Amino acid sequence: MLEDRTTQVPSGVSLTELFGIGGTRASRADGFSIRADIRQSPSHLALAQLDLSAAPGTSGLSSGDGRGALLLADAGQNAAAFQAAGGASGGPISISRYASEMAGDIGAKASIAKARQEAAQGLYNEATARQVAQEGVNLDEELVLLTTYQQAFNASARLIQAANDMYDTLMGMM
Repeated sequence: MLEDRTTQVPSGVSLTELFGIGGTRASRADGFSIRADIRQSPSHLALAQLDLSAAPGTSGLSSGDGRGALLLADAGQNAAAFQAAGGASGGPISISRYASEMAGDIGAKASIAKARQEAAQGLYNEATARQVAQEGVNLDEELVLLTTYQQAFNASARLIQAANDMYDTLMGMM
């Protein structure tokens, strides 16, 4: 089974998780998969560097050549020209540095957003508590009073009904 044990500092997220190809997949990554033969034997993965000077009819790739893999591993250190995005600076910068600046900026903004959300929730709770205290309304007390009034109303209705029945009986006797 293939596993990614890398972690990006300071987030602790692996590269496969960062790009959505780990446990939780992003929608863009859903179309990607590893061929079954490469999954079973990673030695089938082409890691050689193409030899453009090879004679016609001969192979331009040689078995055991890992120069392509080395170039791929070093690709993150190659400088490229990027435009500024978010908090990441632009200009000539390595791909790894640009990705780490962008991830750091996203993490910082997420942390600030979470802190603001918690502060806003605290303010909301305090405002609600002050409003209830100002209104002087206790819902539990109001429910008890409402139940008491309802029972008193029912008792009064029964008393009126009894008086009405007695009146009808008296009128019937005369």
